[in-house]
Amino acid sequence: MSRFKSDDYGSTAEVDAEVLERARRSAKSKVGFYRHAGIWATVSVAMVFVDVLSGPGWWFFWPVLGWGIAVAFHAGSIFLGDGFQQKLEDREVERMMKRRD
Repeated sequence: MSRFKSDDYGSTAEVDAEVLERARRSAKSKVGFYRHAGIWATVSVAMVFVDVLSGPGWWFFWPVLGWGIAVAFHAGSIFLGDGFQQKLEDREVERMMKRRD
């Protein structure tokens, strides 16, 4: 949620629309991450089974680890980066509102 009052933007409807749009983007990002993590987990389990059935040598570890690192970065960008992005957006809005006056 934005820390700005509705009169900073002109009307409550504008603030509500902005908050709603921001919430939708956040939810869409989180769904994308959960989908990414689910696919990674499913494919990782399949790779383990294929590796076990294919004989000696454990090759599954490397693709699972590499993709797992990508999933971890995705998680960080969604769950840790959101506060950082929110602060940047709020600062930018505040700067533009001051410039407008």
